[in-house]
Amino acid sequence: MIIRKGKLSDIINIHHVLNHTKELRDYEGDDEEYPKSWVKGVIENKSNNLVLVAEDNKKLIGFTIVHLLKGVLDAFAHSLYVVPSYRRKGLASILLQNRESYLKNKGYKSVIGFVNVSNKNMQNFMSKHNYNKGNKFYVYWKVLS
Repeated sequence: MIIRKGKLSDIINIHHVLNHTKELRDYEGDDEEYPKSWVKGVIENKSNNLVLVAEDNKKLIGFTIVHLLKGVLDAFAHSLYVVPSYRRKGLASILLQNRESYLKNKGYKSVIGFVNVSNKNMQNFMSKHNYNKGNKFYVYWKVLS
């Protein structure tokens, strides 16, 4: 297994996971939440985003996406995902540690992320890794056209 930075050849796999994994979606429904162009933009724009991919025998088995807020040296953790058959083997912890190391080395002061209220496994995982739990809130979004 290796951890590497995301590349354009990862778009199809990451796009599929983001749009078909309930625990990563912001809302229910059949609509595509993340267009391929969004995934491509995140991977290409390395100065504002970090995409780390876990790979086993050239197969994507996990990833994390982080948006870098350079002006304030904070980072926004967008997602952390591990293929179900690779869960409970420490891979999520390895991805988390790699992203934290990258951020510390670049001078970032904090990392912030959202976890769905229904995703108890991720809530427990984040608590286990010393992340503080904030207040509940609603997320509102609007697609600008």
